[in-house]
Amino acid sequence: MLLTNKDTHGEKCPEQKDDRLRPQQGILKQVGIESKYLFLPNKVSPFVSRNLDMFEVLKLLTEKNIVQIYGLPGLGKSCLLKNVTCFLGERDIYRDGVIYIDFHQVPTFEEAIEVMNAYLKEDDENYQSFNQEEIINEVELLKNKLSRFRKFLLAIDNIDHLQKDNHEQFLQFLFGISTPSLKIMFTSSKFSPNVFNEGFAVKKIQKLKKYDSVDLFMKKIPLADGDKQQFLDFENVQELHKVTQ
Repeated sequence: MLLTNKDTHGEKCPEQKDDRLRPQQGILKQVGIESKYLFLPNKVSPFVSRNLDMFEVLKLLTEKNIVQIYGLPGLGKSCLLKNVTCFLGERDIYRDGVIYIDFHQVPTFEEAIEVMNAYLKEDDENYQSFNQEEIINEVELLKNKLSRFRKFLLAIDNIDHLQKDNHEQFLQFLFGISTPSLKIMFTSSKFSPNVFNEGFAVKKIQKLKKYDSVDLFMKKIPLADGDKQQFLDFENVQELHKVTQ
């Protein structure tokens, strides 16, 4: 119990004769288990008209081991992934950890494994990059690290930046490591039915409706009240929709 030793509101706690029952002044401490691995992205704000999509992704993660957020470029896949990751990470739902990794500058399978190993580096582990001959050992090392977790979330953004053959190889790797204890989310505008299995689900992102597009535009680019009115007629809504869809 955390109490102040000063009477700030003119009231005092009743005196306890037994010292064992008397509340003691102290400091606030977190008594729960802290996640060892917690790497969250920045939240995206404003987050317009995607709350239902967010709920559906959260639901899919309770039912499946791996969830792909799929859609055309520019529809908000990364925004959705980031906000879902933050939502789960902030609530300590995945007690072993939550890691968000952006693959925007990761073109090869080898570099993908290297980046993931770097995020999972132990405190006393002297991590060094590895050459191509060592890739098999490093993949097994990464699998062993991930297999220890009982409740862990891995969120990977922009895997489309992997080169074609590396993209397929990395997808096969993800499907090989995903389990009910290790959940995985990733974004991609590509979908290969060849990797479909029972533990896999796809959340397809749709275009925003016309008035949602206007809402997003106005929140992203604040305007004076007089300027806002000009966007509320139907023709301008149509034009804005072409820009923001």
